[in-house]
Amino acid sequence: MANICVTGIWHQGTVVSACLADLGNDVRGVCDEKTAAGLNAGQSPVHEPELPEIIRRNIAAGRLHYTTDFAEGLQDAEFVYICTDTPVDENDDSDLSTIYAIAENIGRNLRSDIVLCVTAQVPIGTSQVLADVVRKYAPNLEVHVAYVPEFLRLGIAVETFRQADRFVIGCDDRNVAERVAILYQPLERPILFTDIRSAEMAKHASNAYLSTSISFINLDSTRKCNR
Repeated sequence: MANICVTGIWHQGTVVSACLADLGNDVRGVCDEKTAAGLNAGQSPVHEPELPEIIRRNIAAGRLHYTTDFAEGLQDAEFVYICTDTPVDENDDSDLSTIYAIAENIGRNLRSDIVLCVTAQVPIGTSQVLADVVRKYAPNLEVHVAYVPEFLRLGIAVETFRQADRFVIGCDDRNVAERVAILYQPLERPILFTDIRSAEMAKHASNAYLSTSISFINLDSTRKCNR
């Protein structure tokens, strides 16, 4: 099993860190002091069925721990996840400042080669830029990068992680992609390999499809109410 560091802990990061630990991996999450204290006490910062039980079970087993210290979180990590729930401005444009700050902190505190796994929703091309930021502060280390879009659904996030329709792994190095795939293989779900930019686009395309579907559902409901 792997040593994993998960950064950007909130909804997505809490679910990903807990579920990866539940698969038998050693996982450290990096977050603010209040969130870390709550999680280490078995209290999830977001409401999701099953999530508190998973957190408590894996903390008790010694597979899951949360910290405010990047150096502690990154110690011996093979895979480092950026799972930030990406904020947007009034124009619905992504605010990447928090994500870039996390990448910088990873680079400043990194002591070993890693695979950087970006799961946060980002504009196309951002994953490579984030890897370059990490490399800037850790020039003597090997930093590979993969984009693994998450399709978690609010209220059933644990279920949609465990029973995912598919896991998309975007990576320009097939050997690295297969290393990432091993993390998800115990779930026995379909795994699709693609390049990084295509995986980033797949996340946007999926969201666009869902938004369009909801718009048509609402339109149809409005028409029926007006009859």
